[in-house]
Amino acid sequence: DAEAFVLLALAYAFALAWTTDELGLSVELGAFLGGLGLRAFSVDLGLRAEHLVGGLKDTFVAWFFASIGLVVNPRFLLDNLRAILTVVTFVFLLKLATGFLPLWLLAGRKAAAPAIGALRTSWILAHISEFGFVLASKGTSWGVISRHVYLLLIGANALSLSLAPWLFRLRDVL
Repeated sequence: DAEAFVLLALAYAFALAWTTDELGLSVELGAFLGGLGLRAFSVDLGLRAEHLVGGLKDTFVAWFFASIGLVVNPRFLLDNLRAILTVVTFVFLLKLATGFLPLWLLAGRKAAAPAIGALRTSWILAHISEFGFVLASKGTSWGVISRHVYLLLIGANALSLSLAPWLFRLRDVL
């Protein structure tokens, strides 16, 4: 029965999320390990869970981004645009460089154009991903970063994600 399978898969992921939270780790890590565990147990089981939970995944992603949108203050973004652009540029260049070097070295000399392939791949991976929201939130809840820095990081992350589709298109120009 598909409904029972979905409930069991979600219960497993939530149980691991609760366990990691009780151990002082993040809920996100537990949920990730739950999904990873389903896939590791059986590829077919993981694919079935992915297919059946797809609608829920889309709903949770929508809630996630809606909650981020509620945090972002457009006035704050405009007032701090220079700092946000600096963060986006710095992270992009850092991720571009740290992605390029290992990819280029791993490509070997037999690849047709190892530098171009490494550059294109690192280019499309260089934006700040959705996980940046999670990290910024954790940093704030642990008292590691201030509310102001948190809002700067959220703004930079939102801008980076907004630019990602254009960055993907530009990779072929490289």
